Amino acid sequence: MESHHPATAAPDPHLVPPILAARLSVFRSCFTAPVWNRVLVLVAGAVLAPGQRTVTQVLRVMGLADDQHFRRYHEVLSRARWDARAVARRLLLYIIERLLPAGEVVIGIDDTIERRWGAQIKARGIYRDPVRSSKGHFVKTSGLRWLSLMVAVPIPWAGRTWALPFLTILAPSARWSQTHAKRHKTLTTWAKLAKVPLVKPLECQRRGVRRSCKPDAGCPSAALSLLPTAVLPHSTCCQVFGTMSV
Repeated sequence: MESHHPATAAPDPHLVPPILAARLSVFRSCFTAPVWNRVLVLVAGAVLAPGQRTVTQVLRVMGLADDQHFRRYHEVLSRARWDARAVARRLLLYIIERLLPAGEVVIGIDDTIERRWGAQIKARGIYRDPVRSSKGHFVKTSGLRWLSLMVAVPIPWAGRTWALPFLTILAPSARWSQTHAKRHKTLTTWAKLAKVPLVKPLECQRRGVRRSCKPDAGCPSAALSLLPTAVLPHSTCCQVFGTMSV
């Protein structure tokens, strides 16, 4: 939930470079003052951390491994109250303002499987492995399924269009929903739910949408009528569900 706190303690310049704090200031109103300073530390550590960017590794890189309040940094991602969609909306607008100030905005979605195990991983499911599977060979994999929302922007120094992610949503399996007595939502349903609050700030003229993806990419078979056609370079699966003029 967004909150506005004009009185904010300045982040430690020895931990967080002032230029990083200035670049991220667009997200400041989404967090309380204590949480915001920890967010800056986590972002700075994630940039510097080699290998897996866990909170523990981030704190180690930032020299806070022995900090007596280390659990507060873990709570930023577990217990602290902030609205991920509000942050995602700010990030989307920030990307478009910097890299796509005019023209059409193309939003795409893609699902990915995160292979994780453990007693605290509750929403694991069994899915088709898009990397090891083919038309004639079906391979299963276990893990968490995430739906990633991306905006397609031209990158001048790369000479191509990149799909930059701005939000990921956990999309549990039908079996998990049934076991926990919850209404199951398909990937297409999750895409619809995420589209309205995120795309609304951009809307000027809406056009019809339809889907474009490779036939063996494992895309949901629904929403052909829901989902102008666009194929993002090097993308195995892209559902384009929003094209607008801004």
